[in-house]
Amino acid sequence: MPALLELQRAFAASMVREEDDAVCDCVVDDRFAAAERLRIYRNTCRSTLIEALRMTYPAVERLVGRDFFDMAAARYAGTRVARVEDARLLTGHGTYVDDISLAGMLHACFVRSPFARAAIR
Repeated sequence: MPALLELQRAFAASMVREEDDAVCDCVVDDRFAAAERLRIYRNTCRSTLIEALRMTYPAVERLVGRDFFDMAAARYAGTRVARVEDARLLTGHGTYVDDISLAGMLHACFVRSPFARAAIR
């Protein structure tokens, strides 16, 4: 039995790249074969992701149409997105909102009352 991290990585590869060999031995064969179980789960994951993208970007779906949106979302699912800001942030060279200071900038402080509907004086 592989270590948990190895199993998780193999499972992720199975869902994204359909590489089932490393994880099939760890899937229980009950009424369905391991490969069939993985196909069912992969299809559920993809359709759920596409639906989440549709709910997040309804204007895009209306602009391009449902068929094109589904095709684009299916291609997007499982792809790695290059994050160019990571190196700067991890090495301490990134700029955060708190680092910005502009002329005439105002600051705010929020005071929360422990009492519901109480007046703050």
